[in-house]
Amino acid sequence: EVAASAKDELRRLNEALAELPERTRIALEMRRFGGCRLKEIADHLGISVTTAHEIIAQGIAHCRLRVRPDS
Repeated sequence: EVAASAKDELRRLNEALAELPERTRIALEMRRFGGCRLKEIADHLGISVTTAHEIIAQGIAHCRLRVRPDS
């Protein structure tokens, strides 16, 4: 049951990531999966560090709501 629940959460996370605007998805993946710093993300996307931080926060919030809507 635990494995099935984890598999379902992973599926919902993949769906949530696919729903994000491209720039937000890239920033979030660079931060969470690539371990990149905000400055690196900002430079890569041609945006300010503040904007990078904001879109990552928005992406995390979106994913959190989609993966665990009751939280």
